[in-house]
Amino acid sequence: MFHKVHTGNVPDATVFQAITQELTLRYRQLAGTCEHLTLIFDKGNNSQEAFDTLNGSGYHFIGSLVPTQHRELLAIPLDRFTPLTGARLEGVLAYRTSHKVFGQERTVLVTYNEHLLAGQLQGITANLEQTRRKLDA
Repeated sequence: MFHKVHTGNVPDATVFQAITQELTLRYRQLAGTCEHLTLIFDKGNNSQEAFDTLNGSGYHFIGSLVPTQHRELLAIPLDRFTPLTGARLEGVLAYRTSHKVFGQERTVLVTYNEHLLAGQLQGITANLEQTRRKLDA
């Protein structure tokens, strides 16, 4: 597993191509060939330029999408999802589909986790209460 830490004052999407090339070079130096490289990145790296770098590169990749930029995926009814197996995935549902992302059809896995949702809602509620207290003051 290889990683690259970069300065926090530069957007991820801006340095994506350079980091991808640097990690590939490092891997090739150690492994001799780079047949099956999988890049894993978060939605902060999403940009047309980043996906242009991936198109035709031969890299496998896993990324995340900004939900509000793909509202049609959020509208998929939960009864179309299937439960995932495994102790760590208890209560997690998933729906596999294809979806156009930055101009290309991609395989997309939409997940739903009741426990994660409850935690997120708790955080949002706490933030709203804190904000309301500050407004009242």
